[in-house]
Amino acid sequence: MPKKGSYLTYYMTHQEIADELGISRQMVRNIEYQALQKLKRSGKLRAFLDHINDEKEERYGKEYTPIC
Repeated sequence: MPKKGSYLTYYMTHQEIADELGISRQMVRNIEYQALQKLKRSGKLRAFLDHINDEKEERYGKEYTPIC
């Protein structure tokens, strides 16, 4: 059953993604790894995490612990 939520609270296991796409869990892990490497090289991952941390800090205040 698909999980509902915003992009920040939507989680699926590698197996759920593999079943949905009809590929192996290993292929899902490889795709995830390659995507994260591209984001890290471009600097966009840091910008995205900073954006999320700023939003959460505004919502939860000082008790929020940043993701990265």
